[in-house]
Amino acid sequence: MPAPAARSCDPETSARAFAEHAGAVARFLRGVGAPRRDLDDLVQQVFLSAHEKGGYQPGPASERSWYLRLAWYAHVAHRRRARRAPVAEAGANTEVEPWTEPDQARTVEARQRLSQVERALATLPDEQRATLFMFDVQGSSAKEIAATLEVPVGTVHSRLHHARKKLAAALAEERP
Repeated sequence: MPAPAARSCDPETSARAFAEHAGAVARFLRGVGAPRRDLDDLVQQVFLSAHEKGGYQPGPASERSWYLRLAWYAHVAHRRRARRAPVAEAGANTEVEPWTEPDQARTVEARQRLSQVERALATLPDEQRATLFMFDVQGSSAKEIAATLEVPVGTVHSRLHHARKKLAAALAEERP
């Protein structure tokens, strides 16, 4: 029996989707901890995957949520590959990369506080960090997060509760 034909979408649809959603995908990936140096490759991977899947098909998730779900899968796969890859140097950089550009935090105190928050966020499990980022930073609804991450709405609320609790504890440890 022959293999099913690939369902790639037309170039115009792919270009429109990229123009509409690439920014949100990149912000989401940065928010969940994707390294800045890998961001372009991950965004490209998301839209290549979308193209190969035939593009967005209306369903329970919105188009934006569908692209963010693909981004989540790309991020998780990237993290798994990075954990399995041998470390090139013994002193590899493990510093947490900021979510914001350097010129957004103008004062020393603001940069220090931002650094504390970023270190605290880095202690959260990926699923909790993604949920917290999508809800508190992007302003996504619990229903949209559930559709994006393919989990029940109750799980979103649970992850959000635990993420906030862990974040508060990590920030309390950071204070002098």
